[in-house]
Amino acid sequence: MFINTFNEFEYNLLLKSFDNPSYRGIRMNPKKMDGINIFSNLELHPFVKNAYIYEKIDQNYGKIPFHAMGCYYIQEPSAMLVGELLDVKEDDYIADLCAAPGGKSTHVGLKLNDIGFLLTNDINSKRALDLSENIERMGIRNALVINESIDKIANNYQGLFDKVILDAPCSGEGMFRKNDLAKLDWSMEKVNRCVDIQKSIILDAYKLLKYDGEMIYSTCTYNKHENEEMIQYLLDNTNAELIMLPKIDGVLRGINMDEAIRLLPSHFKGEGHFICKIRCKDHHEIISKPRKKEQIQQSLLKVFLEFAKANLNIKFDQNRLFLNKEHLYYLPNVNISTKNIHILRNGLYLGEIIKNRFEPSHSLAISSSIDEWKNVVSLDDEQINKYLKGESFNIDGKNGYCLVTYKNYSVGYAKLVNGTLKNHYPKGLRR
Repeated sequence: MFINTFNEFEYNLLLKSFDNPSYRGIRMNPKKMDGINIFSNLELHPFVKNAYIYEKIDQNYGKIPFHAMGCYYIQEPSAMLVGELLDVKEDDYIADLCAAPGGKSTHVGLKLNDIGFLLTNDINSKRALDLSENIERMGIRNALVINESIDKIANNYQGLFDKVILDAPCSGEGMFRKNDLAKLDWSMEKVNRCVDIQKSIILDAYKLLKYDGEMIYSTCTYNKHENEEMIQYLLDNTNAELIMLPKIDGVLRGINMDEAIRLLPSHFKGEGHFICKIRCKDHHEIISKPRKKEQIQQSLLKVFLEFAKANLNIKFDQNRLFLNKEHLYYLPNVNISTKNIHILRNGLYLGEIIKNRFEPSHSLAISSSIDEWKNVVSLDDEQINKYLKGESFNIDGKNGYCLVTYKNYSVGYAKLVNGTLKNHYPKGLRR
């Protein structure tokens, strides 16, 4: 397959690159990155702001407190370009359709700065749970995380979005160096299956766009059938136009498609990737329905508002508060119906109302800055490890709920009772 895609020189370079070590990337959370100097020894990403590249054999950055705190996301360096190239505006409506585990969604979601709207989806239910956890860890408040087919999403939200990301299911040739299983699993039959899947979803993904909206299509594979030919299929069946992507050091142009780019491990410190950007030139009628307004029982609403007044410095639009049984959510700032949509996370999960008291959530805490809580406790190096293990310990502070921080960044929450920190770090996240 490779010899049919590249000339002999590029083919030989690519094969040699498979013997070199693979790289990983760290992309900083702009809400939590100031003052963190632990990555000063790493190589800056050549294109992505606030991102670094390191060899896979280096320290396991997924095991240190800053990762659990959502200060950064570990992402493959080539894949990082998708979120950077999307040119996100804070008030954009963005849909990421094959989003798990969440690298691209967290990238663009943080750029929205809790102002726009992110719909992020994966059809695989287990992977969609991982996606939801990463949206929570990175502190993104304005996301709707769902587990649906792309045709159903198009039938509910056609014409709604300014930007769409379609990181399409593919044969994974670009992962051969990184993952031996990708090599073993590859076949021409798999390529053909992926082409059929891509054709079945790319037109529906395009239908989600407003006129002049933009879609990024990407894969982690090399062959033309899943890349340039798939884009040509879209162009042949719509009025879409290609958008020229910028010149980037070490990045090649598409094959007979100069607007697109290809990243090869023989030229770039990352794995194989194809990226193309498309502008919508079709008028898609918006078919989304407004959200049905449901009033929260005043006595229950009062319980939360009293908690917020006593503990938080956050103003809540009461029209966006939504109670599902005893669970309270702060919905994204978008008026759309989610009826018959399988939802995993509907905006920010605030907490639970139990017997006329409100118990805050980890989601609320991990998304908070230190100025959003009235009671804040700062942990030292020894205490942070105890907290992440779920232990309780003695610490000075004011009685009541408190935001738990390390190096001035939120880790979670706890309740202080007479000098004892009662740990509320989620059991499923404890070390």
